[in-house]
Amino acid sequence: ENIRVPAGEFPAEKLEVALTRERKISTGSRKTETLLYLWVAREVGIVKISSQELGADGKPLPGKETTFQELTAFQIPTEKSYKKIR
Repeated sequence: ENIRVPAGEFPAEKLEVALTRERKISTGSRKTETLLYLWVAREVGIVKISSQELGADGKPLPGKETTFQELTAFQIPTEKSYKKIR
C-alpha cells in the first residue's frame, strides 16, 4: 500500500505484530494485548510505526490507534557522499 508521511509517499508493506503482556496484580494477573503496525518501504526501511489496543474480545478498539513514529526526511546517498561515510 502507499503510505504518506512527512518525508513523502512510499510504496510499503504493512506488517502487523501482536504483543501480549501479563501483569501480576493483587487479585491474580491481568493480560493486555496491543497490535503493532510497521510500514516498511524497500530501500528505505521503516517509514511509520503505530499501535492499537485490543479489547477483551481480542478485536482492535476503534479510534485507539496511536502513531509513535513517522519518517520526516529521506535522502538517497550519492556515490560521493557514500564514499565519505566509508
